[in-house]
Amino acid sequence: MARYGAASGSESLSGDALRTRFSIISTLVFGILLIGPEAHAATSGTSPNGVLYDGCRDYAINVSGSNPSAAEWSVDITLYAPSGDISSSDYDYGYGSSFAIAPTFHVCASEGAGLYTWSATTEWSDSDFNVVGNDSASGSLTLRRQRTRTALVVSDQTPLFNSAVSFKIKSTQETPGGFRPNAYEYVALEKKCPDTNGWVRVRQSKTTTNAYGKARLKYRYNLRSTCSVRATTLPTTNSSKSYSLRRTVNPHG
Repeated sequence: MARYGAASGSESLSGDALRTRFSIISTLVFGILLIGPEAHAATSGTSPNGVLYDGCRDYAINVSGSNPSAAEWSVDITLYAPSGDISSSDYDYGYGSSFAIAPTFHVCASEGAGLYTWSATTEWSDSDFNVVGNDSASGSLTLRRQRTRTALVVSDQTPLFNSAVSFKIKSTQETPGGFRPNAYEYVALEKKCPDTNGWVRVRQSKTTTNAYGKARLKYRYNLRSTCSVRATTLPTTNSSKSYSLRRTVNPHG
């Protein structure tokens, strides 16, 4: 009588074949378990633009981050001036899987207006002080120069030829509390006449304001043509240039 091995529809497997199949199944099963959802760590920040006022002031950068696998965090933040030099730095740390901080950086006007950049590096640790992640963020903010405003009053806009005319200039400067007198800064007069190529500075009109941001210039008006005049506050490292409204001077006689 003939012998039959396995029942119909089944197959006999050797030991090597069984081990191979088990290895394949194990790889698939455990591979799926290991590839499961991965904890994601992220640090981000925002830095609003501002004004670089005279002296030194604090400017804030908002930084936040999260890492579901972490129990502690620490952040190093560095701010760089427009020159590329380090302007200021800060370090903070805390407990938990997320944070949101707003460190301030002391910036002085001597560092100059322009584009400031920053970088933040976060280290994440578990409750046993084992590092479980590192990530970073970067950004920039523009600290612009203070704005100025200039006003001009002309004593006589229809003067007689060769008569004395005074020009009163007032300059104000932007501050955290609004515009204040721009003391001891340079101002000047400009004119635009039929024989000039656009606006030109009036000869010997550059002068400095007093403690109240005011200056007064006096000339004998010896032009027979109608001209426009305006006052200007000259720019500095930390203050922008500005112009007054133009005034028309129409001499007669």
